[in-house]
Amino acid sequence: MRSGGKQLAHAKGRQTKKAIQKLKNLRKKGKLKRHVINAYREINSRKYAESRQKATNIEKDWEHERQMQLANEEDDEILPVDMLDADIDWERSAFANKIARLQHEEDTDAEADDDLELTKRHFDGEPADDVQELLPIKVDGKLLKRSRKISERSSNQKEEDKIEDRTEENYKEEDYSNLSALQLLKKRGELIEAAKLEISGCAYALLAQPQQETHKLRTLLKMCKGEEVHSLVRESVQKLATASVVEIFVDIIPGYAIRSLSEDERSQKMKKETKKLQEFESTLLRYYSRFLQFLEKNVTKLLPKTNVTLEENTFTYTLAMLSLRSLSKLLISSSHFNFSTNIISLLVRLTTSKYETVIEECCEALSELFAADVSLRNSAYGARAIAAIVNEKKCDISPKLLSTFLRMNIKEVDKGGRGKEKRNLLVKRIKLAKERQSKSKAKYTKQLKKLEEDLREVEAAESLSTKLKYATEAMKHIFVTYFRVIKNMRRSALLEPVLEGLSKFAHLLNVEFFDDIISALQSLIEQQHMRVLDSLYCVHAVFVILSGEGIAINVDPFRFYRSVYRLMTSVPFEKRPELRDREVSVMLSTLHMMINLRRKQVPLGRVAAFVKRLLIICCILPSHCVVAILAGIRTFFISHPRLSSMLENAEEVAASGLFKPDIDDPDCCNALSSTITSELSVLCKHPDPLVVQLAKHLRAGLPSSGAAHISAEILAVKPYEWIERYRKEEIDDELYFYERISLYCKKRKVQLSSKNMQMVLNDWLISML
Repeated sequence: MRSGGKQLAHAKGRQTKKAIQKLKNLRKKGKLKRHVINAYREINSRKYAESRQKATNIEKDWEHERQMQLANEEDDEILPVDMLDADIDWERSAFANKIARLQHEEDTDAEADDDLELTKRHFDGEPADDVQELLPIKVDGKLLKRSRKISERSSNQKEEDKIEDRTEENYKEEDYSNLSALQLLKKRGELIEAAKLEISGCAYALLAQPQQETHKLRTLLKMCKGEEVHSLVRESVQKLATASVVEIFVDIIPGYAIRSLSEDERSQKMKKETKKLQEFESTLLRYYSRFLQFLEKNVTKLLPKTNVTLEENTFTYTLAMLSLRSLSKLLISSSHFNFSTNIISLLVRLTTSKYETVIEECCEALSELFAADVSLRNSAYGARAIAAIVNEKKCDISPKLLSTFLRMNIKEVDKGGRGKEKRNLLVKRIKLAKERQSKSKAKYTKQLKKLEEDLREVEAAESLSTKLKYATEAMKHIFVTYFRVIKNMRRSALLEPVLEGLSKFAHLLNVEFFDDIISALQSLIEQQHMRVLDSLYCVHAVFVILSGEGIAINVDPFRFYRSVYRLMTSVPFEKRPELRDREVSVMLSTLHMMINLRRKQVPLGRVAAFVKRLLIICCILPSHCVVAILAGIRTFFISHPRLSSMLENAEEVAASGLFKPDIDDPDCCNALSSTITSELSVLCKHPDPLVVQLAKHLRAGLPSSGAAHISAEILAVKPYEWIERYRKEEIDDELYFYERISLYCKKRKVQLSSKNMQMVLNDWLISML
């Protein structure tokens, strides 16, 4: 009977232990309900209540006895060491440990309850905390749920952060306040040399073995930010480190963009070499991103967010400009790499700065990027960013930003031809499927095979035309920007780059926009405030359109001929040499399209009027402009051989009428009744030998041999190219004829101007003979 009772008690104890263990496991998993947790706590509290009370009573008795003993002590006799240790060690005794253990159990239960209140509840079917739900997909009429595991930071990165935090806590700056000025200078030199050695060492290690020494970038980035660098040399070290890191990235950045791995690719097994390369790429990209963030933080101080103006001699401005140049260099040298579009957006935003140096640096970098962009991907993104900033700032931007469009290498755009062809083929396939029953199987198979081949060719052409897509996107944003400026800002400085861009890219416009753009340009030309150069750009853009797909447009271009004829006399009176040279260049390029490319539509009398006026303005232009104009006149004589009548004597052509130089209408001035021998004879006395050679060549009737012939090297140069090629640094002959003309006007009491220039110079030429 007694043994049976023992077995029953033993079985009951085992059941109790199992129940307690089960409750603990359920409690850890958070699956216990609230009333079960409360009951479990109440049982534990009752179970250990007596033990806690006993321990508390013992502690109170000891404290009371200790206080009584201290109160009754009347002498200052020192206690023995062993007695003192015994009193102190009571706190580590079994009683004290038991009290602490019981108290800890109570605190743990309370904390567990608090954690239970804060723990996120999970239900069946819900994803775990480290899993993110994606949009479902539909397959065979069923919805399939998708999810991906949220990637955690790599162990290497966590370790690096721990190392950085530890080094920041341990670093203490040395105090040199007790040193003299001479000692401080010496100490500063020593610190700079030490920093240079450290930077050069890291750079050498990175360039020698970039995959093994990538962690050196952490040290260099900390020096760029001025961390763990003495304040005595912090500014100098920051500039040195920043410039060095830029050069390092230029050298070690791979020739491809780094792609982030998918979850499936990460779970796959890799070779050791592949894994090392992947770790190097991820580490390099991480440090590159940090460095770009550091540069961005510096350059944003140049934006016009506040009214604070940075002085050029301050460290903040110097570091910001160094960061800007670093961004420009990284963009140009590594335009294919990651974050290139981020740098483009930042540079475009910086063009709104109030510092002219910043605007020039950004525009120069963007221009160089667009000029070297072969794939046109960056050009398309840059055009979109510029169009957005123009719209955001209501056209209140620098003209230099719009001038960057001119450096883009866009020769062709997709005007919808391929897309239309693909749509037609798809329609044919649908029609063929409907006619399947009415055709034999062999005939249907043959037609379907031919149609599929054509469709594959069109799709292959689309896949190969990525560059064409980028070009089309870029031109869309460029033309939107141009039209916005023409519509809203007709008196702004933005008009010059816009009109210059239209004259360059007008042939890429769709045909349906030709009428609108021509009417807009015509209204601009008629405005009195327009500069000569802007008006010439307008006419140039019109004839670019009319020379291409716009040749079928029903537009009478005579008013544009008359506008150019009227503007020609204003060119010599431009006081700025650079602007005057550009006017001559655009004028010759426009006349080439007006006279040479449209030689069948232009009457001979109109061409003669332009030749006559061009020779007149040569008398008061510098030699490099005169050479370009004479070379252009030579092309007119080749396109219109009947102009040779203007080289005959005056007696032979007098019967056809009189020349009227005061009329600004090329069709009514009767220029064909005059000669150009007097103008060419005066130019033969020009001090420049090339001018004399070209003048004699024209006067002799363009001979291919003899003393007056021109060498092939001279003839190979286009007329407007002579302006840049033959420009002299110091022009001594610019006033050669102008002084004589001024003396002649003074005797006649006439003020020379653009309105009476041809009349006065025509009389002066007659007096010279």
